Amino acid sequence: MKRRIIAVISILVLLAGIMLTACSKVEEKKILVAYFSATGNTKAVAVQLAENTGADLFEIVPKEPYTEVQLGYDDPDQRITKEQADEKCRVEIAGTVENFEQFDTIYIGYPIWYGKAPRIILTFLESYDFDGKEIIPFCTSENDGIETGLEEIENLAPNADWQDGQRFDGGKVTKALDENGTITDGTVKKEITDFAEKTSPNSEMNKKKRKENGDTTKTFDSEEAPFEEGSDNESTTAKSS
Repeated sequence: MKRRIIAVISILVLLAGIMLTACSKVEEKKILVAYFSATGNTKAVAVQLAENTGADLFEIVPKEPYTEVQLGYDDPDQRITKEQADEKCRVEIAGTVENFEQFDTIYIGYPIWYGKAPRIILTFLESYDFDGKEIIPFCTSENDGIETGLEEIENLAPNADWQDGQRFDGGKVTKALDENGTITDGTVKKEITDFAEKTSPNSEMNKKKRKENGDTTKTFDSEEAPFEEGSDNESTTAKSS
């Protein structure tokens, strides 16, 4: 009899474990990190962020790639200057996200060009149905904060659940990269890791917050990043991409 009781208890414990595992899997959200990067900075942040969140990664690639000359800043004759000055401009994208509908949360990363997101980000937002999906923006910039271009892109997906994002200092990211374009600096990596922990719907910290708040409140207050005039990493190409 004692053995039977032990056997029954063991089976119940096993079943409880299976049920808990199943519940845990159900709660997991499908995440995508989509990014545009012209010089490698935003890409490095995106790759690290995808690693930290367990997300799929999608690079937003222009059908007509940018040349170094076209990335020239403060030159009225160059491509990015003309594009950013034209509100109707949309840069065509090469490739699409497979099975986009499966993703619950989409991180969207980009450099800040002339105080705004590049026009290709507008193309991306207009290419998919974001209704009901959670969007978390992040950017790289040496001077402008992420808030400078948010209204424009938020208006393109008004029925999405926009969360507060974060700006990463482009100059610091550049200095943190090794020859393979991988972030090696511990401080920069920690900044991205902290951002992932605070924003990912699958992080333990965020699951707890969402449970307490009924999954209806924003989960991350972006840091107030000051404008960094006179950065020691200024260049004549598109900054902090």
